[in-house]
Amino acid sequence: MSEKLILKRVIKAKRQRVFEAWTNPELMKRWLAPGSMFVGSATVDLRVGGSYLIEMSGGNEIGKCVGRAVGGTYKRIIPNQMISFTWGWPGNTTPETLVTVEFRDVENGTEVILTHEGFSNNDDCDKHREGWLGCLEKLRDFGQEFSPNSRAADAAEDYSKQITIHASRDLVFDAIAGVEGIRAWWTPLVSGTATVGTELRLEFEGLDEYILLQIDKVSPPSFLQWTCLKHSDLPEWDGTKIAFDLQALSKEICELRFRHAGLTPKLTCYGHCKIGWDHFLASIVSYVERGIGMPFSGPKAWHENVQGHFVSSPVLPS
Repeated sequence: MSEKLILKRVIKAKRQRVFEAWTNPELMKRWLAPGSMFVGSATVDLRVGGSYLIEMSGGNEIGKCVGRAVGGTYKRIIPNQMISFTWGWPGNTTPETLVTVEFRDVENGTEVILTHEGFSNNDDCDKHREGWLGCLEKLRDFGQEFSPNSRAADAAEDYSKQITIHASRDLVFDAIAGVEGIRAWWTPLVSGTATVGTELRLEFEGLDEYILLQIDKVSPPSFLQWTCLKHSDLPEWDGTKIAFDLQALSKEICELRFRHAGLTPKLTCYGHCKIGWDHFLASIVSYVERGIGMPFSGPKAWHENVQGHFVSSPVLPS
């Protein structure tokens, strides 16, 4: 008799949005890999008989995945209600299994009912249970971004920018996510690593202050999120989240959608921080387009170049 697992989770988002999270490749990259793993690429042909392929990278401590890519064929699709698809690891001798996901309206959002069946043994079933639990935890966090009762309800007040950058999405992501890139556009005094679950410490020449960031999510080359654990000079930053969302417009042009969730005009530091982010986002653009960033280089240079609003800085749209 084949083994089966059933998992249920309530996602605080509308049913249509949760369905999209399972079927839109760009959204799937945001959550469909457990633990410190991330989705490097996802392709979807959303029709009965169509196929999908998800390529994962990073550590595989949760779920002990037997491969780095998983794919299959869609067997049944009812938009916003249910999808059913085979699940298999290309190049692996393990038989394909079947995943069915149902979406139901509940008071606080959408209930996701995941049934994964066809396992040949308990061990394989248990490993997939661990993996799915890790994925569903990420999906729950992802759903919070769209909940009318969450922080996202106030997102219109968050500091945010949308910027078109004339560089490939891969290049821009590497500049934002990597320690060497951060040193080139934000501050040269960066220590730590830039992998999920680790911390970055940013210091600033000539200032007795630091910022401690936790790496929450890394989904190359499309999404990155940090949480500010501590800003020694601006405690209003503590607990806020900084997100970079990159959309490819062509091979050599991308759009950066930046948001500092929790940094709103209600905070006393907002005016100062807005000037700062305007400058450092322009620094990202300058770094990836021209190879010359504008990182913090001391209080004197900051007041001359930022507070003076030098016209040499790229202009950023609101």
